[in-house]
Amino acid sequence: MPASTLIGRVRDRLIGPPAPPEDPAAWADRVTADAAADQEHDARAYWDAVRAAAAGTGTAEAAWAAARKAGKTAEEFRADAEQVKQRFEAHAAHAERRPQLEAELARLEAEHLAELKAFERVAQEHAAKCRSLHDRKQAIRHQVQMIGSERQRAFRACPYAWLTAEAEAVGGEIGRLERLACSLVEDIQAAKYQLDKATEAHRRNVRDARNRSEMGPHFEARERELEARRAGVAELEERLAGVHRAAAALRKRREEIEAEQFVP
Repeated sequence: MPASTLIGRVRDRLIGPPAPPEDPAAWADRVTADAAADQEHDARAYWDAVRAAAAGTGTAEAAWAAARKAGKTAEEFRADAEQVKQRFEAHAAHAERRPQLEAELARLEAEHLAELKAFERVAQEHAAKCRSLHDRKQAIRHQVQMIGSERQRAFRACPYAWLTAEAEAVGGEIGRLERLACSLVEDIQAAKYQLDKATEAHRRNVRDARNRSEMGPHFEARERELEARRAGVAELEERLAGVHRAAAALRKRREEIEAEQFVP
């Protein structure tokens, strides 16, 4: 037996038969994939070296070597290095301005908090006045009911005396209700003026802020609180409209009383 045949049999027994030849298309795909992976690795190493050189943790020589390995020209290398350097400088400038922006944000928050507290005091005062006005309206209604319950008895004593007394009572209550409504109108106008002024100042501060994204969600929270205050003022205005409607009903009742006095 020839020695080559013996060696072949021993090799086949130890490591197995030789692998079949690789498909040319599969080999081309594998080579292309390996080349793309090497190119991506070189690109990542290049940018890491450029950033390290801009940050001071690396050298320009190492970055240039990575650039040549990645296939970059000298012009491309200089442009990329300048771009990364500008980004690092901008980041450093922003880090220096951050304490100033935070201090400005704290000042604005303190001012807005003081304004909101003032608005809350005004709203509480208006709520107290509205409660007083509501109680007064209930008293007027009770008096009107009392007048109605005593109508027949008073008519037996004097046919039209009770109408005159009711007209005088309703007229006095209408006068007091109108004075209360006028006072509430003035207070609401003053509150609306203060609210509009504070809202304009808040919007101006938002427009003047150079970097609103660094200030967090505080401005949005303040805007929602101001919107809630506006809704409170609108509710006060609706209550005032109800007072006007009640006064109009009393005026109509007074006209009816005056008409009944002239009925033969």
